[in-house]
Amino acid sequence: MVTKVENGFIAKLEKARELIEICSKFQGFSPSGKDELPENMYRLIDLVLESYYREKELTEMYETAVDRRLKAYKFEENSLEERLLPILTAVQAFIGKDSSDFKKVNNLVKKIKTSKVIKVIVFPNQPDADQAMAKSEKSFEAILDLFNEMVTIISELPRYKPSAIHVKTETLKLFSEQIIKMNFDVNNTYRDLSETRINRKYLYEEMKNRIQIIKLYVKNKYGNNSKENEQIKGIRV
Repeated sequence: MVTKVENGFIAKLEKARELIEICSKFQGFSPSGKDELPENMYRLIDLVLESYYREKELTEMYETAVDRRLKAYKFEENSLEERLLPILTAVQAFIGKDSSDFKKVNNLVKKIKTSKVIKVIVFPNQPDADQAMAKSEKSFEAILDLFNEMVTIISELPRYKPSAIHVKTETLKLFSEQIIKMNFDVNNTYRDLSETRINRKYLYEEMKNRIQIIKLYVKNKYGNNSKENEQIKGIRV
């Protein structure tokens, strides 16, 4: 779905392209700076547009990564949270409720259940974005650390041999690795999105600055009241 913001941004780039196309037809149009030459301006506008669509793509990837990870932690069948009770039940069945290892696992289950994941879709342009992102990541990593501690205890229990696949030791270790990858995916897409957004803003500001240089050049070369200046002075990007 194309938003008003997207339409507005693309419209500005089209205006910039229109201005360059008009200027390129002026007799004697030859800015002193190579950056302001039509072919270089067209190239810059294309780079801004490419960066914009890359930012849009990364935004969607980031949102998907955040949502996918949250479902793996909770809400989804066989999520981390959904595995806790079956694990605890299996440990009790194989080693007994009064064993020290059961009590350790039970305490870890309680800690995980009382811990809260902070699901935040933070975008790099928001105030205190990096701090909010770090706080969210810390909440997910803390729960994973508790889960891994529990899996370590279970893996050292020779009598722990459940028939249910989703609570077997090998399955739990693999699940942990999958969540670690999901955490990386969230962090990496956020980083890429942040870098791409910075680059897109830089390119856009560079384009705006060059447009102003071209406008000033046209005004000085052809005159303030010239037909050339009249054609472009109202074009805003």
